[in-house]
Amino acid sequence: IKYDLEPDIYSFRILRAFTETVALFNMKGKAHPIHVEFDTGMHRLGFTGSDIDDLVPFLRQNEKLIQVQSTFSHLACADDASMDDFTQSQINRFQKWSSALKLGLGNEHIMCHILNSAGIIRFNQAQMDMVRLGIGLYFDYAYGCKNLKKDQMGLMFINRRRQPEGFRNPVKSQFGV
Repeated sequence: IKYDLEPDIYSFRILRAFTETVALFNMKGKAHPIHVEFDTGMHRLGFTGSDIDDLVPFLRQNEKLIQVQSTFSHLACADDASMDDFTQSQINRFQKWSSALKLGLGNEHIMCHILNSAGIIRFNQAQMDMVRLGIGLYFDYAYGCKNLKKDQMGLMFINRRRQPEGFRNPVKSQFGV
């Protein structure tokens, strides 16, 4: 709060705790921005569609303390062509849940993002307000996207020598990184 960091809120426990903390320590007198994470199928963290009926009233009740800036989710296997139907179902769920949250809060300006590095290339029709390039900045093999044309590469293929050792590619770099 002191440094204006904007947290990822992925459960009711974290949502309640953060809202209470803002109530205690928010000296600025304005709503603190948060980012709501949905679990569309990766099964790590996040709210689900069944949570929206409880999530919206809580957020509306506390709109003077917290304000949703974005919704996001993670694609579990956007790099695997054999899982394209599952990835598309994740995208569809995310769009449905994000729309329900926006409608419930009466705020169509909440940003939405779901695409990771492989998703940017393989599911570009699902680009919303933002994308998260992440690991794609460092690798010359974009998770099952071997047949890219040169004009599709962009920053995706900066320098093979800077790959972290053992991450999807066991090649050790000359820099030891």
